[in-house]
Amino acid sequence: MKNVILLMSLILLAHFGHAQTWDEWFNQKKTQKKYLLAQIAAFHTYAEYLKKGYDIAKGGLNAIHDIKNGEFGLHRDYFNALKQVSPVVRQYAPLAEAANNIVFAIKLCTEAKQRMIGNDRFLPAQREFYVRCIDTLIGQITNTLDDLIAITTNGRFQMTDDERIQRIDAALKANRAQSADAGKYYQLVISIDKNIEKQLSEDNALQVLLDVK
Repeated sequence: MKNVILLMSLILLAHFGHAQTWDEWFNQKKTQKKYLLAQIAAFHTYAEYLKKGYDIAKGGLNAIHDIKNGEFGLHRDYFNALKQVSPVVRQYAPLAEAANNIVFAIKLCTEAKQRMIGNDRFLPAQREFYVRCIDTLIGQITNTLDDLIAITTNGRFQMTDDERIQRIDAALKANRAQSADAGKYYQLVISIDKNIEKQLSEDNALQVLLDVK
């Protein structure tokens, strides 16, 4: 009996010691609190199992085996649960803003690119430079979209709701900057095109005056 209880005590200590080792890898206070709460939750779960009538003495080593490999796989269950995206994350309001920004930014980039490619008024080197810049921006926007999809898809990452929301906020921050850049490129292309058109119009008008004279 004493030996079995001692074995269980060692398993519990090893379990919490392992959790503490994980905790040492993470220095941020929020993460430390998260793992502390996980340990407290694990302790309460052990207590609940004991209250429900687990007889360690009668179960002997079989009970210890169950505790070690199945019944009390709390860390495994905890990390598996982190792979699931909760409704709190899926319904997080900034996700809608990010989606709208992505659609709008891609639209501006596409229109600016088409205006450059289909316009002979731009010099080849000028056209190539701006198209390359726009393509790079489209790639960045696409990466942000992929990141948001991964964050909000079950089984992709092991993260708490708070960690997912932090990643969404970071992606949204990047997305806002990308949307602003898309707007700048679009306005720049429009401005250059109009200036070229204005210059050509003035040149034509001047040519007409010269021809008249």
